[in-house]
Amino acid sequence: MLRKLLTVVLPIALPFLVWAAYVWAARWKANRKATGAPLPSWANPPWGWLILAGALLVAASLIAARFLADGDILVPRG
Repeated sequence: MLRKLLTVVLPIALPFLVWAAYVWAARWKANRKATGAPLPSWANPPWGWLILAGALLVAASLIAARFLADGDILVPRG
């Protein structure tokens, strides 16, 4: 049951859930701007810094996987 949930239902439902969250957040932000209500500080994230931090974390994880793995990480075991 859990295996079917994780391998079938979640990959199908996750894009729709992410999209619904984005639509809700966009409408919430537009509504706040239209009414003149101030946006909280977390509503305007620093996208440049977040993307840079994400790219650095990906690079660090790939470098760590290369040097900490047993053998070649590009060759599948089997």
